Amino acid sequence: MLPFEISKFNGKVVADREDVLIGNSKDSKIVSLTGEGSFTIKSVINRNINKYLEEWKNGHDPRANLVGLIDDPDAVDEQKERCSIDNVWFNELTLMNFEKGQVVEKEFPFGFTPEDASFIEIVDE
Repeated sequence: MLPFEISKFNGKVVADREDVLIGNSKDSKIVSLTGEGSFTIKSVINRNINKYLEEWKNGHDPRANLVGLIDDPDAVDEQKERCSIDNVWFNELTLMNFEKGQVVEKEFPFGFTPEDASFIEIVDE
């Protein structure tokens, strides 16, 4: 997928748990991890979305790489935070969404395998 003008981004890892009993107490144990998130773009053209739609229609499940960057010019020592999320799949494609007189935005929910996510840069304390 080509770069978009992203106005909002959210990526998170959720711990999937099952209950376990320890004596008379109920505790929980992590049994798997789920990666999920979404991003919102300011949409002008649908070229990139159409590529994914055509892949889906042909029975393929294309994967993407997302890299998020927080770059605050006022951060101490110009530190940045950057996270890379690989093996990203999309759960839905918004083909068209508009409101007269408004900037067109589209939201794209996604999933990913948590093992394929990592921080490239982090802000030191």
